[in-house]
Amino acid sequence: MVAANAAFLRAFHVTAASACGSYCPRLVHGRETPVPECPLEASIASGQVTDSEIFDDGHGTWVRALISPTPLVDQRGEAVYLHLVGDITARKRLEALRGALLDQVISSQDAERRRIARELHDETLQALASLQLRLHRLAGDAGETAGRGPIGELLRLVGVTIDGVRRLARGLHPSLLDDLGLVAALERTVEDCRKLHGLELDLHVRGLDPARPLSRAVQLSLYRVVQEALNNVVRHAGATCASVVLDQKGGDMVLIVEDDGRGIGEQEARPGGASASPRGMGLVGTRERLSLLGGSLKIEARPEGGTTLYARIPVAGGAR
Repeated sequence: MVAANAAFLRAFHVTAASACGSYCPRLVHGRETPVPECPLEASIASGQVTDSEIFDDGHGTWVRALISPTPLVDQRGEAVYLHLVGDITARKRLEALRGALLDQVISSQDAERRRIARELHDETLQALASLQLRLHRLAGDAGETAGRGPIGELLRLVGVTIDGVRRLARGLHPSLLDDLGLVAALERTVEDCRKLHGLELDLHVRGLDPARPLSRAVQLSLYRVVQEALNNVVRHAGATCASVVLDQKGGDMVLIVEDDGRGIGEQEARPGGASASPRGMGLVGTRERLSLLGGSLKIEARPEGGTTLYARIPVAGGAR
């Protein structure tokens, strides 16, 4: 190390005398050997500015390193590189705390959804089924045939209500996701969307490895992304057709949802720029859910109309 400013000296609790001329990995990282994937070496090799965040296991802190590959020349004619280093431990701790709180909120929401779905199935649907059975008996006692008459109208109303409650329960938490897995749950969701909204909708699943089943967290997150995307297609896009593609590429699960609707606004499509509209807030929640698993969300609005959503989640670790 040739020179260090006062901020560096304060951050790493060293003096100018001990810093200048010392071995950089020892001073910054507390080690006598080069740092693996050293950003300085990477910057020089690529000729590009590098901006990286490194955990300093020697001091137990996080460091941000910004390095310019353009060398300066000292008085002896030797190359000197500008290396900006900052302690970002406090920021990383806040990010970790935020992630833990967000994970707790989403987990609580999913647990509450499951509880309500179970109550709808075990209580509400059972009560409606009992009511339906009694109405059938009353229709028989009253001599009504083929569903004609006032009791028949009530039976049709109860039937429609039962179908609606079933769809609501599946939307809150699809039992198929627990029983048969992600693909079966998506097939049911796509079929329901076709029937209920008359949307031309296709589902394509490729590359899934049966020997490496997806974790429950990944399956649930992918299902929620599809659910939110199709909800936007139906409510906001005015689309006539859409497609859902789920593809396992190497260590990533890639999800693509595409429609031919009016397209999403630029403000909503940009990360961090979603409006306070229900659609915008739904996208915010989707991004946050994916970020907890190290995933990402990208949305593209085509000039000719239509929107394409890309979601990616790393799954190299397999089931958990």
